[in-house]
Amino acid sequence: MLNLRPDATKYRKEICNGKDTLFWYDPSLKEVRVVELLDTETPQMTGTQNWKVCNLINNDTWTLTFPALSPIWSYIENVRISPQNDKWLWTVSKNGIFSFSSAWNSVRISSPPLQLKNVIWFPLSSPSMSSQIFIRQITNKG
Repeated sequence: MLNLRPDATKYRKEICNGKDTLFWYDPSLKEVRVVELLDTETPQMTGTQNWKVCNLINNDTWTLTFPALSPIWSYIENVRISPQNDKWLWTVSKNGIFSFSSAWNSVRISSPPLQLKNVIWFPLSSPSMSSQIFIRQITNKG
């Protein structure tokens, strides 16, 4: 399960009004969770483990609630606030929408196709043997 963690980080939360995003645990800043960016304070120490991002928004502006956020405040301030609801983004695709094609392309290892035509179809080969090798290559795919 832990091996899949890098693939899970291909999602991040786009903050708009902050009402649907957990401040500490949803990946919203730099595609990581805020709790992973800070070493000194934990949500349990501050009693803010259930905070939503909207707890840091006052009159459509960001509010520095406690000094422990100072090291990452520049990242937080650069996030635009809007009246829309927060939404999940698939960072692999350009439009932010998940597709099986984009998921497959993000995990597969691609390489150029293997060109066996000169190996199989050379002038002195027997057509029957070349045909058999060709069919075997097509059906096995590696």
